[in-house]
Order: sequence, then C-alpha cells, then structure tokens
Amino acid sequence: RETADYMGMVATAINALLLESFLRKRGQRVAMFSPLPIGGLIPPYSRNLAMEALEEGKVLLLPGGTGNPHFSTDTAAAIRAIELRCEVLMKGTKVDGVYEADPREVPGARRFSRLSYEEFLRRGLKVMDDTAVLLCSRYGLPILVFDLSEPDGLKKALTEEGSGTIIS
Repeated sequence: RETADYMGMVATAINALLLESFLRKRGQRVAMFSPLPIGGLIPPYSRNLAMEALEEGKVLLLPGGTGNPHFSTDTAAAIRAIELRCEVLMKGTKVDGVYEADPREVPGARRFSRLSYEEFLRRGLKVMDDTAVLLCSRYGLPILVFDLSEPDGLKKALTEEGSGTIIS
C-alpha cells in the first residue's frame, strides 16, 4: 500500500509540472512546493513561502499530498487550505457535484446544490474522503465540488452561481 501511495504522490508532481508549464506559457506567475521535493524542480513545502507566493499574486501548486502514505490528496488539500487560510476548498473531479448516488450507476440520481458537512458524512457520500470533510467542518472551510473534466470546468465553477455542490 505504501509504495502505491508514494507512486500517487509522484504522479501529482508530474501533473503539477505540466500544469506549471501550461500556466507559465500563458503569462501566469506560479510557485510550487511539495512535501516530497524534487531537486532543481520542486522545492520543499514551507507555509511561510507559500503565503508569500499568494501575497505576490502567484498561482500556488502543491503536489505530493501530505508526503505521507495513508492520507488522500483530499486530506492534503484540506490541510493546506486551512493553514493557508483559504476562503474555499475547490474539489475538481469527474462529476458536476455531489449526488445522492453515483450518477453513472443510478440514472436520475439527484445532485445536491448544497449540503451540510454532517449530511455529507451521514449519507456516506464518496466524492471526497471523510477525513477531509471533517477537517473542513472543524475549521468552517466550505468545499465546492465541481466538474474539472468538463471543458472550462474550472472557469465555470469560479464564475457561474449554481455550478457544482457547496458543502458547508
């Protein structure tokens, strides 16, 4: 299990390097840090350096999860969003929000526009792991679940009211 988790962390670094290249080619300033630094490519994560990058208006990429096996990237995102005092945790995924059942398996499954943390956990919904939702609940950090696989999915989530599901 541990080896597979580390492989997943390395995969997030590869994806982040690709995203960094894409953003830089479009003139965006980017900073990237990881708990699993890659010499010459990705420096070690530091909350202070990450805060400075945000204050300078840079897009912040934080691959590598927590750097520890047995923790999901959802949990890592919640931890970083809390410590960096983000206003919302945006969970990009393959569906356009949280459903009462998997819409690929249950046609006609209802999508929630809003859910409380408690209802999400009580229903045992699986689009995001419970540890991440519990952390966000404890610190009052809202979560927006949106479809990242859709063209302009991120733009739509940022600009269109009613896009995705808000968990708060």
